[in-house]
Amino acid sequence: MQTRLLLTGLHVDEVRTGPMEVVLEGGTTALHVGLEADAIRHAQAGRMEHLTVDAAVSTGTRSDILVAWEAPLAGNISAGHTLEDNGQHTVTMETVSLVHDSGSWDLDTTGARTVQWDGTDWTSLTAEEVVLTGPLGRVSLNTEAGPIGERSWLTLDVDGVPAEVLPGWAGAALDIDLPAVDGSLNGRAQTDLTTREGLAFLQWQDAAAAPYAIGDLCLDLRWGAGLSGSVQQFVEDDEVLVARLRGPHSGVVEMNQWPLGLLNPLLDQGGVALRGTADGEVSLDWEDGLPLALGRIRLEVPELSVEATGGQHAIQGDFRLERGFLGMDQVLVTDPEGNEARLNLSVLHEDYAHWNYDLGIDIVDAPFRVMDLAPAADRLFHGTVYATGELDVFGDEHGVEI
Repeated sequence: MQTRLLLTGLHVDEVRTGPMEVVLEGGTTALHVGLEADAIRHAQAGRMEHLTVDAAVSTGTRSDILVAWEAPLAGNISAGHTLEDNGQHTVTMETVSLVHDSGSWDLDTTGARTVQWDGTDWTSLTAEEVVLTGPLGRVSLNTEAGPIGERSWLTLDVDGVPAEVLPGWAGAALDIDLPAVDGSLNGRAQTDLTTREGLAFLQWQDAAAAPYAIGDLCLDLRWGAGLSGSVQQFVEDDEVLVARLRGPHSGVVEMNQWPLGLLNPLLDQGGVALRGTADGEVSLDWEDGLPLALGRIRLEVPELSVEATGGQHAIQGDFRLERGFLGMDQVLVTDPEGNEARLNLSVLHEDYAHWNYDLGIDIVDAPFRVMDLAPAADRLFHGTVYATGELDVFGDEHGVEI
C-alpha cells in the first residue's frame, strides 16, 4: 500500500508552508512515513527553508525517525523509539547535529543519550546523558535528585558555552537582528515536571553587549508557588549592583559604587565622557503597567568631560525618583579651578507622559568656567569663557523657555 499527497501549501494557525509532499507506505508489520516541505514559516518562531521527516513505524516495539532541516540554525536528528509492555516509551538519540555560522554542536555518543516517559504522562519524562558538545562548551540534559522533596528533577547544565553564538541562534530563529554579545555562560536549570517548581542559576562571565562591557553577571531564579530571583553584577572582584525580584510585579535595585563609566559608550555619541560612581536603592513596581521607580541615587562624579565646550567638571549630589517626579536639588558642580555652581533639576510627568521640566543653574560666588577650547581649524569658536548669574530652562512637550 502506498499513498502520496502533493500539497501546494499548508496553513494551520500561525504556521504556513510552501509546497509539501507526504508519502505513506507499508503493510501489516510496518509503516513508512515521509514528509518534504519547503518555506516553512511561523509567526513567532521564524523560518525554515526545508524540512525532511523520514519515519519507519513498526507494529512491534521499535520505530526509527530522522528529522533534518535547512535554516540559519540548521540541523538533523535521528533517533530510535521503543514501547515496552508496561507502557514506557524510550527514545535513544543516535545523532544530533546543530549547525550555525559559529560552529557545529553534536551529540556525544559515549553516554546513554535516552529520554523516557510513561504512557501519555509527560510529567514522568526523564533524561540520561543527552549531551551536545560545541567548539568551546557543552550542554547536557539529565534527571537528577532535586533540591526539594524526594522526586527527581529534569536538569539542564550549561558549561562554557560562548555567549557570542546566542544572538545568531535566536536572531536567526526569530528573524530579527540582535546586538553582538561576548563572554561565556555556565549554569544549571532544574524543574520538577509534576509540581512545576524550578530554579536556575546562570553565570555570564566577561559579559559584553556591543558596545558595552558589563563585567560578570550572576542570575538566580526560582519559581513555583511564587517567583523570586536576583541578578548580581560584578566589575573585577567587586559587586556593584544587585537587582532582586520581589514577586511577579515588583523588585528592587541596589547600587554600590556602580561605575558610571560603563555608560561612556552611549555618552560618547554626544561627545560626553564621565568617571564616577552611583550608590543607592531604587524600588520598582510594574503591576499597573509601566514601572514605577522610587528611590534615591547618590552621584559622585569627579570628572565630567564635554567635548563641545572643553569642559572638565565635577558633580556631587542626589538624584531622586518619586511618583510623577525625577529631579536633583542643589547639586554641587565644580570647575577645574574649584569654582562652584548649584544645579537644580525638576521633571514632572504623568505615567511617563505629559512631561514638564525645569533646569536651573546658580553661579553666585565667583565666575565659573564653562568653556575652554584651544584654537583648531574645524572650530567656529575657541577660548576660555567664564559666567556668573543664574540660568533657568523650563518647558514641556510643547516648547521651551530660557
